[in-house]
Amino acid sequence: MYSFKSFLTEMSFNDALKTLDVKSNFTSSELKTAYKKSALKNHPDKGGSEEEMKKVNDAYDTLKKMGGRSDASSGLKKTDHFAKYNDWAKIFSPVILSQILSNFKSDVWLKYFNSYSEKPLKVEVKEDSQYGNSYVGFTAEFFDDGRDTFFKFHFSVYLLNVYKKENTLGGGDLSYPLSVWMEGYHNGRKQKFKQVEYTATSDHKILKDPTVLVPTAKIKKMFATGSTTGKVKPVKKADVISHWKNKVGGDIIKDNFVLGNYGKGRYLRGYRFTIMKMPGYIFSNVNGASISPTTTFPESQLLIDMMTEFGDSFKNAKSDADFAKEVNAIHKKYKEQMDKK
Repeated sequence: MYSFKSFLTEMSFNDALKTLDVKSNFTSSELKTAYKKSALKNHPDKGGSEEEMKKVNDAYDTLKKMGGRSDASSGLKKTDHFAKYNDWAKIFSPVILSQILSNFKSDVWLKYFNSYSEKPLKVEVKEDSQYGNSYVGFTAEFFDDGRDTFFKFHFSVYLLNVYKKENTLGGGDLSYPLSVWMEGYHNGRKQKFKQVEYTATSDHKILKDPTVLVPTAKIKKMFATGSTTGKVKPVKKADVISHWKNKVGGDIIKDNFVLGNYGKGRYLRGYRFTIMKMPGYIFSNVNGASISPTTTFPESQLLIDMMTEFGDSFKNAKSDADFAKEVNAIHKKYKEQMDKK
């Protein structure tokens, strides 16, 4: 477990300024504008990463609490701002994690999802180190063997928001907002869930009852129609990203879609671009060799299906050479299907 003191070292006032690209004497309006700009750039749905998004949130929370100040005062020691939190935070970080983990009823959640899913789902619960030193939290993932359905719930507590109802270390109840970020995927479409924040109470209902976060009406619609809204819409960027990450098992680096590690065995790379506001996808490299002919695929179900076959080949091809052959064959097949339309 990282200590709160480690967080003070890693996210200083100056580090936060650099992350959001603002001056030390920022105004509240300037801070909000900088945060929105950084959040839009680094959000996972926009091609960023969860780690970078958490760093942006860290910086915003730090600067919001400290406020802008003149350049002359920005050199104050970090411990001057946070010293009063230091002792109790080191004590109660593991307590908070233990509380939220022990109150999360994974068996109840699993039974709830499986009562609607045609394919049996599994669950994996683990502490999430990506939260960084300023947060305590864990993730719960629910998925079937083929990953046609995938739910991921991030439960986290920001340490600066924890306080005791009695102003002593020796007694009193802890109180803290519990933030939840949810990611859903089902049959080639990203499923809409909102990031929410709840104030934890003694019974931790949000951790015990899945219907608080995922209402029965939504989950029924999703498994019946393929969407929590009840209507399956045309494929969009968010669907492609969710499919690549959750079904195919690939990574997103900016607008690049990557499977494997370049120079280390089987590898596939594609990228997204736009021309005249029209998005296109090109898969250009397999195991270091070009894929020919260069072909642009639109955001469509055909693209989703081709990506699925790329992922299956990546997992099942007997050799790297076989993987390269299969990728070229899959690419050719879907190009021909697209040309016929």
